[in-house]
Amino acid sequence: MGSAFLAPSLVQLRAETNATWPKRDKKSDGWIGDAAHQARKSDHNPDGRGCVHAIDVDRDGIDTRRLVLEAIRDPRTNYVIFERKIYSRSRGFKARAYTGSNPHMHHIHISILRTPAAETNVAAWLGKAVQVLAPSKPVVPPFPGRRLMFKTTPGFQRMHGSDVRTWQARMKTLGHQIEVDGFYGPQSEAVAEALQKAKKLAVDGIVGPNTWAASWA
Repeated sequence: MGSAFLAPSLVQLRAETNATWPKRDKKSDGWIGDAAHQARKSDHNPDGRGCVHAIDVDRDGIDTRRLVLEAIRDPRTNYVIFERKIYSRSRGFKARAYTGSNPHMHHIHISILRTPAAETNVAAWLGKAVQVLAPSKPVVPPFPGRRLMFKTTPGFQRMHGSDVRTWQARMKTLGHQIEVDGFYGPQSEAVAEALQKAKKLAVDGIVGPNTWAASWA
């Protein structure tokens, strides 16, 4: 696994939060899990690719009600914890008592779904009025680095994994006709070749570091 990184969608949320409330307190902000988080299952801990799926936003200096409401309305959100309450997608985001050791009185915890779409979608969280303040280009997730992605020879098991799924999800957001199933087959190869032609890269249908980076350029 490479170095840890915050999901691009949450980088977007953090940028919008800072732009909307530029004088806010950031003392209780956080995203990467500490030793206590690492000792248990937590969205603050990096997954197998290094992706972190949660952030904490300090409550001071922001409209907490607005941020909570915008988060629970967003299709990327899995759950929100704030002031001893949890709002989870599995329960229709209905407020329930939160009994964890940290009551989340000083910050709002926002976790996203562990899907490529939720991770890589950098659409605005806080509405059109804030969208102009968001980064003009999406954040590029680090190349997984474990392997290149390519179509295998017939008779062999097709290449499959979360790295393939993340790339396919990105291609789908760009308008390519591609199934986000995590399997690198003829369709993925054709999309890679089309991208390589458009970006003036060597056309080989293989997703390596250069093609991966060009996918987010």
